Amino acid sequence: MHKLFSKIKAINFAVTLLFVFLGFSLFNLQIVKGEEYSQIAENNFVRVKSILPIRGEIYDQKYRPIAINKSSFNLYITLSKIRDRRQLIEFLENSLLLKAEETEDVLYRHRFYLYQEILLLQNIAYEKVIELSEKLDRFPSLQFKEESIREYLYDNHFTGYVAKINQEEQTRLKEEGYSINSIIGKTGLEKFYETKLAGKSGYEVIQVNASGKDLGFLKHNIQKPPSHGHDLILTIDNELQEFISKIFPADLNGSIILMDVPTGGILAYVSNPEFDQNIFTGKISAEVWNEINQDPRKPMLDRIIHGTYPPGSVYKPVMAGLALETNKINLNTKFSPCEGGIQIGNRFFKCWYEDGHGRLTLLDAMKYSCDVYFYELSLLFSLDE
Repeated sequence: MHKLFSKIKAINFAVTLLFVFLGFSLFNLQIVKGEEYSQIAENNFVRVKSILPIRGEIYDQKYRPIAINKSSFNLYITLSKIRDRRQLIEFLENSLLLKAEETEDVLYRHRFYLYQEILLLQNIAYEKVIELSEKLDRFPSLQFKEESIREYLYDNHFTGYVAKINQEEQTRLKEEGYSINSIIGKTGLEKFYETKLAGKSGYEVIQVNASGKDLGFLKHNIQKPPSHGHDLILTIDNELQEFISKIFPADLNGSIILMDVPTGGILAYVSNPEFDQNIFTGKISAEVWNEINQDPRKPMLDRIIHGTYPPGSVYKPVMAGLALETNKINLNTKFSPCEGGIQIGNRFFKCWYEDGHGRLTLLDAMKYSCDVYFYELSLLFSLDE
């Protein structure tokens, strides 16, 4: 009987000791380290990861490329993983020439996206990626990704260009699936056909830990693949486009359109001076941006659709062609000298050049766009013609 009591006493002591240990552990978990573990628990949850679509490419009428996608190494940052803000900013400034104020601006604008990967830089040279990859273990907030980026094969205005979406655009287009990392058409055909070219983003639902690592606890990670954008086939002929660009005097401002009259298709579209749209696919420096904006020739101005020209000059080649076709004149036909205008009935019609062009042949009248010559030419036709 004495031995039985001894055993019961020993068991009671062991159970009491166990409860004391459990009580101490609970106290340690909930009181001493409660805040720490609470934060860890909050960071272990399901996240939706956006999968960007591949943008449709642009081709000429013979399926020759104009705007394509090429491989690009891009740098992303996750704000919740930043260990030392000052060291990170210094690293980016010294290694990638990203100014401190630019990094601070990115961190501030995306301060509410702590757990989302933010696109920081695009189109980083492969050699630079190799060089920096060994140093990223000190900066877990940074990650390189190989993705696609736009490349324009020749300078032009009609395609426009793409760039990273801004805050206003992202707010307006959020319901259509655009994220803070989306690339969007800013001008030209890239903007006009944005919904066709861009496609639709997909997503992947994953469970991650506090470090952002996929835990793989879900039996099947839920995902929806992206819908890639449609390609765009233009009426542009690359050979004609290149030919006209080459013969256009480099020191002159102006524009040339070559149209297929029966169909109305534009075969060539040249606005001079042109600019390289590829400067917008990566990080554009303040120096380059200021140089373009302050250029007195305004290379980003599309003179075909934004230039202001007297509309009457459009009809001069039409009138000249009709007159030659009906044998009313030839290339050397001259009329009365232009003296700055012509009197017809009770009205005086001015020429754009007040001093007058003098007597001109048809070719010279076309060359100098003499209004008086074509006023006189119009008198050779009746309204019925």
